[in-house]
Amino acid sequence: MRNGQQTESLTLHTRPAIALRSSLPGRERWDVPCLHRRPELAVAFERGLQTHQGIVDVRANPVTGRVLVHYDPAVIRVSAKVKTLILAVLETFLAPSENDARLTGHALYRLLHTTPPTRKLALLAPISSAASAFLQTLTPLVFVMPLATAISGGNPLLTTLGITGRVPQLLIVSGLGAAIFGLFGLADYYRKKQWNALAHSIAHDMRLNVFAHMQELDMASLGDLSTGQKLHLVVNDTNELRTFFEDGPHELIRTLTAFAMVGAAAVIISPSLALTALLPLPLLWWVARYVNQRSAPAYAPVQEATSDLSHLLTSNLGGLETIKSFTAETYELERVRHSSEAVRQRNAEAVSVSGLLSNFMQLTFVSSLLLTGTMGGLLFINGSISAMGYMTMVFFAPMFLQSVHSLDRLNGSYQRATVAAQRLLELLDKPVRIISGHQRLPTDEVRGEIALQNVSFSYDPGFEVLHDITLHIPANATTAIIGPTGSGKTTLTKLILRFYDIDIGNVTIDHIDIRQCVLHDLRSAIALVSQDVYLFPGTVHENIVYGRPDASEAEVTEAARVAEAHDFILQLPQGYNTIIGERGQKLSGGQRQRLSIARAILKNAPILILDEATASVDGETEAAIQRSIARLSDQRTIILIAHRLSTVRHANIIYVLDNGQLREQGNHETLMCQQGLYATLWNVHNGLVAPSPAETQEM
Repeated sequence: MRNGQQTESLTLHTRPAIALRSSLPGRERWDVPCLHRRPELAVAFERGLQTHQGIVDVRANPVTGRVLVHYDPAVIRVSAKVKTLILAVLETFLAPSENDARLTGHALYRLLHTTPPTRKLALLAPISSAASAFLQTLTPLVFVMPLATAISGGNPLLTTLGITGRVPQLLIVSGLGAAIFGLFGLADYYRKKQWNALAHSIAHDMRLNVFAHMQELDMASLGDLSTGQKLHLVVNDTNELRTFFEDGPHELIRTLTAFAMVGAAAVIISPSLALTALLPLPLLWWVARYVNQRSAPAYAPVQEATSDLSHLLTSNLGGLETIKSFTAETYELERVRHSSEAVRQRNAEAVSVSGLLSNFMQLTFVSSLLLTGTMGGLLFINGSISAMGYMTMVFFAPMFLQSVHSLDRLNGSYQRATVAAQRLLELLDKPVRIISGHQRLPTDEVRGEIALQNVSFSYDPGFEVLHDITLHIPANATTAIIGPTGSGKTTLTKLILRFYDIDIGNVTIDHIDIRQCVLHDLRSAIALVSQDVYLFPGTVHENIVYGRPDASEAEVTEAARVAEAHDFILQLPQGYNTIIGERGQKLSGGQRQRLSIARAILKNAPILILDEATASVDGETEAAIQRSIARLSDQRTIILIAHRLSTVRHANIIYVLDNGQLREQGNHETLMCQQGLYATLWNVHNGLVAPSPAETQEM
């Protein structure tokens, strides 16, 4: 690797951005942009990756920036390990002094390439800025020309054109000044309108892009982010981009325009005076660069602290009932105060660093203005420049330096936008591991036969949750999966839905590997009712039709009847049009569960999974749910995940899991005769034997 490292050093400022394009057992194709047009680096990368155990072959294409990796699934059981190896090899080429994208605009530039604005806005906004900046730079002439005309005895240009009277000249130059101001006002209005549209377009597109990517990511990739942190990314960080693009690029264009126009005018009037005005700029540039290198890292903790505060507020506002029941208001208020204080302190630290630049720029601004005024006055007294030239420089010099000063005001917004871009890229760079297959799975053709063959799975490498599971779920029958907490029951349902991909083995539906199925078709064929019911803010009707928005009123009512929810719905104030509040908080637990079942029934999927659907409901609700299951048992494949064994007693087949392994299988009578784990759990459930402390916890 050392030889390869000497051939070329990656000019990267963060972990290399890579994205998974396709994945099959033993083979993955990746986009690795940093290899694009770097043939020597691609060769070194191939050699480096092939040294790792389990990697069979590597092909890196510097023309496309893509990498094809063949690996041994028996050695590399977790697909995510391939990404880890790729990143590890790439990072050996990182320049040590260039290890953080948050210190540069690289992240902001990359982010714009992921969601580019429309060509029309991208052209009109800069053009409008250039026109506005040009007219704004001319505005000092509005004051200079009348003054010079009155003081110097006339305007030489107008005199040449035959207009000799001082009063007519004064009226003409005043009218010209008014026209410049009027045109500037119109141009600046149009400029603001265009940049506002562009900024909101970027924020809107980025917001949708980030949200869509979150929806595509597997649950493991999102597991490290709280709801508050996700909300901060989608709302706050995209707003930071909007704030910057509303004014930032225009300020840069205005500064460059002022530099060009004022510099040209100064050189024409007096090269020596122009040089005097420019003297502070090298020092100003050096100080600005020095301060920015230190202020950029100072803004990252501000965003992190703000994200933490957002997470804390989200969790607190969502748990007000629990907070009140435990009389923890004072404790939580103190936590919020501490988190808010952290935001204040981090922001103060960032401003204190960037404030050094502001103070220095103000000092430079005043010094340069005094120097230019004094030097210009001496030149005017000596007759080297005219009164018009002297006044032009006196009025232009503040604008020239003010343009530099405006960049200081832009600095804070730029740093916050760069940090926000880095945070968004960290999310967008997360690869989509659950790749949709290409085989269609029409819902009306699915029988619902499911098979797991030698399935092993781990959320974290080295810690298997399921080990070598083989089971068969027949079509149009009721299958129950039971076991103690942590045995892997719910994990099985997540694998069937492809919320996660298995490490080893196969999961098939109607003898088709689910990894080969179109993901939308697969999930359309499965309806899920979980213990932790999630109902959306809105009406009862809107929640029931969530899976089938085009369902008729008769179908909605029938689904509610089958779920034994129709009667209580009619007793609500507005019936099916009753607003149920966030997460259905206006309903009881049993009512929420029955609405969830009605929603799943209306989806009319050939496979129905009820994951602990009766775990937190009363006996009456459990009986209602069991009656609903009985009505559906001959129409679709039903999978019951349950602790309450009375719910699964009449299942066609029961699988018993323990510590991630399949221990027993059969119907109720068969399992009772075996006198194994199921029989023990059944006896405990019915009070025939005293449960152990562990069993008490499980039940």
